[in-house]
Amino acid sequence: MTRELRESRRLTGPNVIFGHAGPALDLALPDEEAEVCRTIWEKHVRSLLNAVDWGQETTAWRKFPGGLSLAFSAPMDALYTACEMNEWAWEATDAEMAGRPVPDLQEAAARFCTEIRAESNPPLLRLQRAAQKRGTMFLACDDFLSLGAGRGAKTWSVKELPEVGEVHWEARVRIPIAMITGTNGKTTTVRLLRCMVQAQGKIAGLSSTDWLMVGNEILDRDDWSGPGGARRILR
Repeated sequence: MTRELRESRRLTGPNVIFGHAGPALDLALPDEEAEVCRTIWEKHVRSLLNAVDWGQETTAWRKFPGGLSLAFSAPMDALYTACEMNEWAWEATDAEMAGRPVPDLQEAAARFCTEIRAESNPPLLRLQRAAQKRGTMFLACDDFLSLGAGRGAKTWSVKELPEVGEVHWEARVRIPIAMITGTNGKTTTVRLLRCMVQAQGKIAGLSSTDWLMVGNEILDRDDWSGPGGARRILR
């Protein structure tokens, strides 16, 4: 087996690797190389984080048979750049393990600092901190931010966000939520839960492999088992 990058992705919230937003790489590599790879990657990613003034961020990893996941925490308004940074750290790691020249750190850091400034969204981070302090549900994607859920949800474009003091926080309430994960049986399980909720005289919102539904109304028929479906229901 040779070393290979299988996937580079954003983690937009708590996940199986750790409880933070950040970038993650999934690598295929021999089991006996995992510890050496992780150690070298951590050295390069830590140097890069310090160079872009993200020294407070944390690293994490998860070993699985035939591979390794490598991640670090990052501000949620710069996750695309963070993914590029993680890919750079992997390229440096692979080069060092193969005895090739390692990419220049300072050149990479200068480029990433420019990209971080272009991607940054300070109002988004201020609202995230305020929501966390108040225990308010915070849902963000590439285009929209919402605070609260159900009838208590309010949604804005991420390009036209209010300041913290302009939000009616008391109205941004929560609703009961159940999240089902796994491989097989997720849709069946959420349908059973929906029937239980309806039996109690409540209105359930449901996202699944088959559709989006609120009460008895089907909003859309498609595979909505991912986070996009959950956000639509919660909003």
